[in-house]
Amino acid sequence: MITKEIIEDNFSQRNTLSYELSILIGVDSFDYVITDVGHQILALTSTAFDPAKATLLDQIKQELEQQHPLLKNRYKNVKVACANEKMTLIPSRLYNDAERITYLSQTITLKAEDEIRVNDLPVLQAKNVFAIPIAVTELVQQHFSGARIFHLCSALLTGFRQSITPSERQFRVLVHLKGDLLYITLFDHAHLFYCNSFSYKSAKDFLYYILLVFKQFDLNPEEIPLWVSGRLVPDSEIYRLLYRYIRHLHFVRLPAFYQAGPKLSEEPAHFYFDLLSINLCV
Repeated sequence: MITKEIIEDNFSQRNTLSYELSILIGVDSFDYVITDVGHQILALTSTAFDPAKATLLDQIKQELEQQHPLLKNRYKNVKVACANEKMTLIPSRLYNDAERITYLSQTITLKAEDEIRVNDLPVLQAKNVFAIPIAVTELVQQHFSGARIFHLCSALLTGFRQSITPSERQFRVLVHLKGDLLYITLFDHAHLFYCNSFSYKSAKDFLYYILLVFKQFDLNPEEIPLWVSGRLVPDSEIYRLLYRYIRHLHFVRLPAFYQAGPKLSEEPAHFYFDLLSINLCV
């Protein structure tokens, strides 16, 4: 079910070969955004899945083949990100490609249908090793030959890092929620200090994982700011709980170089920070 569809008036079917397409595949969602060479956002669509009706693969196939006419166009570049918990970060200086399976198997249970991939994060001097179902990557390549595949955390880290100026002299905790997944990162000035993901079932779970990071690294909730992105509104139990315990609570802003059109400007920018950060990946 399409929950949001925005197509700006200056979108042109004739110019798609000069446009860039970014797709985000979640556990229960399928989102995409189209931008031009000047990083102006031309179209954005968000679709929610019903896991009870069909498998993730079947629903992705339906989105690609039936639901969205704009996905049948050809684009200059296509980037696809997958949201799950199957990832781990390794410092680039310690990374050994022959050990990529070992890196992941130490923290998660891999399945026979999983494919192990690696994203390079040069600005963070790290590698993101992650797993994604082979059937999903094959389906993506079938529809978008040459598409580059990333993990959502690679996009978030790149977007978060860009939002921090090198001269910033304090810790910063940044949190993103995607469905029932919670990604927590901690930057020490402009350097990545911590990153992890969790599944949560309630607002209390969400708060628990946030405060755990503050406690683990001896951070004062009265002083250290918390920046939040994802589908979170002030009139929600999660936000109200966070506001009770974190003094400086902010929503993450739109990545700096993007230009939102008049229609998208009416939407909260932090809602689509994950999707818009995909285009920052290299």
